[in-house]
This record gives sequence, C-alpha cells and structure tokens, in this order.
Amino acid sequence: MTRFASTLALLAAAAPAALSAASTFDFTILPPTLFPTTHFPTHAAAIDLDGDGNVDLVVPGRDLNGLVYLMYGAGDGTFGSPTAILAGGQTDWVDIGDVDGDGLPDLVFALRSSPSGVTINRNAGSGTFMNTETIYVGREIRSLALGDFDQDGDLDIAALDYYGPSVHMLINDGTGSFELVTSLRLNEETGGLVFPQQILAADIDGDGDLDLVVTSIGSGRVSVLINRGDGTFRPEIGYKPPSVSGTQPAVTNSAIGDMDGDGDLDIISPWIMGFTTQLVGVFPNLGAQGSPGAFGAPAVFPASPLGISWVPAVADLDGDGKLDIAVGHGLPGPLAILRNLTPPGGPLAFDAPQVVMVGQFVRSIIPVDVDNDGDMDLVMLEAPGNAIWILLNQTGQGGIASAPEAAWPEGTEPKALATPATLDRNRDGRTDGADLGAWLGSLGTAARTVPASDAVATRPRARPGDDPPAQSDATPARSGGER
Repeated sequence: MTRFASTLALLAAAAPAALSAASTFDFTILPPTLFPTTHFPTHAAAIDLDGDGNVDLVVPGRDLNGLVYLMYGAGDGTFGSPTAILAGGQTDWVDIGDVDGDGLPDLVFALRSSPSGVTINRNAGSGTFMNTETIYVGREIRSLALGDFDQDGDLDIAALDYYGPSVHMLINDGTGSFELVTSLRLNEETGGLVFPQQILAADIDGDGDLDLVVTSIGSGRVSVLINRGDGTFRPEIGYKPPSVSGTQPAVTNSAIGDMDGDGDLDIISPWIMGFTTQLVGVFPNLGAQGSPGAFGAPAVFPASPLGISWVPAVADLDGDGKLDIAVGHGLPGPLAILRNLTPPGGPLAFDAPQVVMVGQFVRSIIPVDVDNDGDMDLVMLEAPGNAIWILLNQTGQGGIASAPEAAWPEGTEPKALATPATLDRNRDGRTDGADLGAWLGSLGTAARTVPASDAVATRPRARPGDDPPAQSDATPARSGGER
C-alpha cells in the first residue's frame, strides 16, 4: 500500500465524517513535479510571467544553493520543468508586482538566510529575470507584503522579521529603490519569543488603503495594524484564540476573505490543538456592525483529525459564490477542505472537512485557475518531498474524485517526520501548540549562510527625524479579549 493510501485509511478510521462529507469536492490530481532535494519549497505565487495568457508559478525555498524556481504554464494545468534563477540565499516567501514602474511584474523574495533581507529580481522581459538588488534588513525575514502603503502610486514592501520581531517598512522612491523608513515592533508587551511567521496586506477597515495582518507563532495571536493612510500605522490590536477544553490553540498562518458575505474582510486561522483534532477559527470583521477593522469572537470548526494545522487558503471551489477553506497540515500532512454553507445573513457554517490528499507537510496552498476552465484549482507544496502538486478542480463537472492512486511516484515518497524530544521553542516552560508550530516552521533550515551571488547589497538607513524602531507606534498591542 502506498503512503498516500495508508494515511487515507488511517484518517478514515480516525474520523469517518471527515472523509464522507454531505457533499464532496472532486479533483484530478496530476503527478507531482519534483524539485532538487536541496530546495525544500516554502511558498508559491501565481501570475502570468511571460505574457502568454497562462498562469505561471514562482517557488521560493530554503535552497542550499540560493535558488528559486519558475514554472511556466501551458494553460491546461500542466507546467514545464522548473527553471532555476538565483535569489542569493534561502527564501521563505515571494510577492509579485511592478516595483520599478516599467509595466512588468518583478519578483520580491523574503531572504531568511544570514544576513537576512529582501531580494528583488527585476523582470527583463519575456519571462526572464535578473537578480539586481538585495536589501539587508532584520534578523530573519520570513514573509513580506507588497502594496502602496503610503498611497503615492508605487509599491512599497512590508518585510516581516521572525526574530526581530518587527515589520520593516521599505518605502519605494518611485524608481524601484527602497529606503527603510521605520520598523514596527510586534507584541512587545507579551514578553518571551513572539516568532511572527506571516504578514498579509488588505483593506481591513474599508477606507481604501492597505492595512497589515500579522500571524505570530510564539505569542499565539493575529495582530491587525490599521494604516493611517500615509504608510504609518495605528498601534496593533492582537486577537488570540480562546482556550478550547483546556488547550490554548496556537496559530501559524492566516488567510483573509469575506466568509460571511457581509461586505468586509474576515480573518481565517488554523488552530494547532496539539496531537488531536485540529480546528479552524474565523474572526468576523465587525465593519457591518459599525466597527470597521475590529473583529469579534471567532467561530470555530474542525479541520483534520490527524496532523498539525499549518496554512489556510480561501477560494470559491464549488462555484456557489461563497469562499470555502482549504487547510494544509503536517505530521502527517492532510489537505482538508471545508465547504462554506453560510446562509444569507446567517451565522457562519461549514460542512465536515473533506481530506483530498495527504503528504508529510503541506507548506503552502495557492488557489488559482491553472487550466483556464473558469474555476479555482489548487497548487500545493509538499516541503519534505520537495514536490509541487496540481489539483485540477472538477467539482460539479462530473470529474474524477481524488483517489489513493494519486500517490507519490515509486521511490520519491518523503520520509516520515518525527518530532524532537525537546520542543519548548518559545521558552515558556511547557510544550504546547506554539512549540509544534515553531518546530514545523524551522524545518529545512540547514546552512543559513549566503552563497556567492552577483546581487548588489545595500543597507537601507532610516531617514533623519524618523523614530527609532523600538519606539514605533505599533506598540503596545492589546489582547484579543480587549476587543
């Protein structure tokens, strides 16, 4: 029996409801594309890089040779062999946008190697890229968000420092050159190790500018930083999952979307519950109740009976106009999907989770239409197996449901992960979900040195008159219980 088939059987025995939801999602799972074993893919982004009308993929990773990979789409759900380009070190995240105003999408990577920073690979046209600039900043940049935060017409960078723990605001001068203007310290009042893992940009309060949402593993909270409209931010507000049956959930990554159809953006976060059934929490935006940018008590739903929850994605996978939730896990790594059953004007409701595939550690999920048939497919990264999987959505089309036959090619199955004996990663004196999340986030971290590259290294400096980073107005935060 294959690893995929045996794990599905184990899941079915543990929680039959998870595999026999009232309604099912159907996917055709294509054979995986494998990266070199030195890569350890961490994230993916989708965009048309070469202007042919088809979706292409960019896949960073904790690559020992400092490489990232481009995969050019054929428009039918298949992709060419990965093409390597140099990023100058290990990368945990990529965002894509035209940073220099030439009309072409550029690649911006979170460089988590030592020294850490942001690497910009500029588009040279026809889908080719040059490694042109590395901005060294912070202690370990794990995530970043592109956006016009100061509303001057160009794209800026919000870089998230895992060990900082801070958001470093790199402001574009309009030509694609960036300057470190300020660093927003996170969760200072909590003490201990915060470990911010992910940053997202979205208009949370509906005022037309981009706000920031940061998910921190160590402090176990989702923090919202509201933009004043000029690229400066109000003090962060932290939202912490409540204790469930005596267990304090941990969070690692979030997604943003209007889950209840009321016109504002909610926050979706998988909750690590130790080695028991994992949960998904949806923090509802109170904008429709007259408090835009503030969030209410979370609605909670089961995600997977096995594994440790890691990353969510939201998309309308069944074409009913509602955003469904996909959650990737580790140890093992089920990909579970929850169908949105929320009635108009009613409370949030989701069907029982359906497990459609299993690996060892689902590190990233990207919903995107890769085969140009008008529905949302899923791109899934399985990090220990150095693999990318394409799940073509056939829901409602009489397609082929996912099946154990969609297994790893012979001899390529990733080795089972085993947790270390000592797991108190945030040094709070106990082993809990935060430690499990921090451990999963540390995988693939060997050799954090930077290989030789042709990148031009620049160290940005704060402008005269700027506040020191430690005195940023992003602190102190208030706990979720205060809102």
